[in-house]
Amino acid sequence: MTVGPRVGRGATIRLRRAATAAGVIVVGLALVRCAPSDPRDPSADPHQPTASSVARATPPSELPRQTGSPSGSPSSSPGSPSSSGSPSPSAPEGGVTSPAPTSTGRPTLPGDSISGTPDSPSTPGHTPGPGATTGPKVLYLTFDDGPSEWTPKILEVLARHNAKATFFELGQQQKEFPAFVDQVRKAGHTIGNHTFDHASLPSRSWSGMQQEIKGGPASKCLRPPYGATNSDVRSIADELKMRVVLWDVDTRDWTRPGSATIERRAVEGARPGAIVLMHDGGGDRQQTVDALENVLTRLGKQGYVFRSLDC
Repeated sequence: MTVGPRVGRGATIRLRRAATAAGVIVVGLALVRCAPSDPRDPSADPHQPTASSVARATPPSELPRQTGSPSGSPSSSPGSPSSSGSPSPSAPEGGVTSPAPTSTGRPTLPGDSISGTPDSPSTPGHTPGPGATTGPKVLYLTFDDGPSEWTPKILEVLARHNAKATFFELGQQQKEFPAFVDQVRKAGHTIGNHTFDHASLPSRSWSGMQQEIKGGPASKCLRPPYGATNSDVRSIADELKMRVVLWDVDTRDWTRPGSATIERRAVEGARPGAIVLMHDGGGDRQQTVDALENVLTRLGKQGYVFRSLDC
């Protein structure tokens, strides 16, 4: 074989490779330019919180895990309203952490706190609604994981301060404490859907997510457990004519850091139009009850009024 054809073939191969690489770059640039942006959904109600009330968070890579439901019953098959699927606090590497039992035998739920990610709702940069800077300073208190034996104590404190709030309740807990559901509504508060038994929705199938949500309270508002959501969760919420409500201020009261710490987090994080996350279920909530009294007193002196969300 002569040298000439061999050199010509190599040159031809190199030219073909160069042309292929150029084509990939051109196609890649075209795809980038044509990629659609993610439009924001405006709030349906201009008088309700906007930016943080519409969930745009992607679930963090490591969600807490829980082995049982709020009442401590064992998990059943995924996708069924009777299955727990509720995560528990994530364990350190190499170890497993179980939910802390309460005096009633019910494990402590970790609540809705999630680690900060670019799309997480822990600090969503909420924009107050129209008139928030000229009218009364409105704050939206929310309580998750109830109803429970602590719900009446929370209601008593709210009543003393003429404050309204929103309770994101679990369908399973409503069955256990039906009388407290009526008390919440009769006191003028609103109730949101927190699913049936605090399952992480993105971990479920489409039908499993529907069953979890439909097994929760009837409401116009959905708060996904752990703040974990994705496009499927938002699509199902849209189908059910519900809006996804997250939060601006996380007191992390479920960790029981002490009433003074819960109080400080709520007061320092308060701003007009903000949504504050606390809990009336999932464990011993005495610290939350004690902190709430001082939170309402201190913020009331600053001119805040406390209203419920339109759920």
